[in-house]
Amino acid sequence: MLPPKLFSHDSEKLLETLSDLLCNKTIPKDYMSDQGLREAYRSYYHEQSFHKALSLFEEMCLFPSVINFLKKQDSIHIADLATGTGGFAQGILHGLASESFSSISLTLQDRSQSALAVAELEIKNLYPIPHLMTSTYNGILPDSFPPLSGLQILSWGNMLNEWDLTAGSTKKLLGYIDRALGKGGILLIAEPADRISSRKLHQFSNDLLDTLPGFEILAPCPNNRRGKCPALFDESDWCHEDRPHRFSQELLHAAKRLGHIKDSLKMSYLICQKKDFPESGLPEKKITKSDEAWKMISDMIHERGLSKSTFCNGNEWMTYRLLKRYKFSGNDSFFRLKKGQTVQIKLSGKPEKKGDAFNIPEGTAVLPFSPS
Repeated sequence: MLPPKLFSHDSEKLLETLSDLLCNKTIPKDYMSDQGLREAYRSYYHEQSFHKALSLFEEMCLFPSVINFLKKQDSIHIADLATGTGGFAQGILHGLASESFSSISLTLQDRSQSALAVAELEIKNLYPIPHLMTSTYNGILPDSFPPLSGLQILSWGNMLNEWDLTAGSTKKLLGYIDRALGKGGILLIAEPADRISSRKLHQFSNDLLDTLPGFEILAPCPNNRRGKCPALFDESDWCHEDRPHRFSQELLHAAKRLGHIKDSLKMSYLICQKKDFPESGLPEKKITKSDEAWKMISDMIHERGLSKSTFCNGNEWMTYRLLKRYKFSGNDSFFRLKKGQTVQIKLSGKPEKKGDAFNIPEGTAVLPFSPS
């Protein structure tokens, strides 16, 4: 459920200006208060935010701990920070619409009062749910957060990208996350897929694990990562998603004018859960080498006689190659894997190093992985 697009000659020019400001990271902090820029944002980025949030909501519902948590809730309270035009909040609401809660409360936060008014009105019009209650909070983060606690879901889209993230602002944000979310609560974050924005989110995930020991990263990192994000080990690396997606024709036409390629949902993201454990932190999960999951973080490269890609287990990156002569029913899925998929690689022996990659030994099984 999305609002109609409004593309005019003037809005096309404004959209080009907005796109340049966002890409060059020179966007004014109060740009959502400018009606022209706000409408340009809504006409193009709103749809993308909606589908990113919905995609992350659907992914979080794959985790048994999240499913069990939501089943226990009679009512749901969501807070969406840096709401803007409300696309990210709408995506989460769309995911919740099929669930049977006695009430859904949604708090929208933004520094722009005019953006909040438009976002709230649009949500009320698009989601005429009798038990939906909305409220807004006009404040400038990280100095003024909505005074909330016991949230089931806390979310934001493209917020850190527009912040000067310092040690002080990170500390304030992490403190708020811990205060605002109730036990079992979910943190949903999406940021742009470029290297600078993604690495900012990777560092934030490190700070979160260091500061809030009761939180667990559910995705994208597999195996309950507790250490430093391996994407930060090399200055040139970063980790992001490319999820195939079909956008509206209006958005595709606008993307063509801007020179953007829009064939997927491109984002870096984080899904965390505040687990019901003491302040000493989460008990360490015992994951054996043969049971650990590996997430494919690059496209599969097919060469003569082999295929290869880079995988992450939450602690390190490994480039694995599988020779076609070793193909059998237990690993033929390897050759069809797509970026973002997670598998178990049941090594039959020690991989042989070949250049910057490792050959998967003959007899190794590659199996689908489901979160537990």
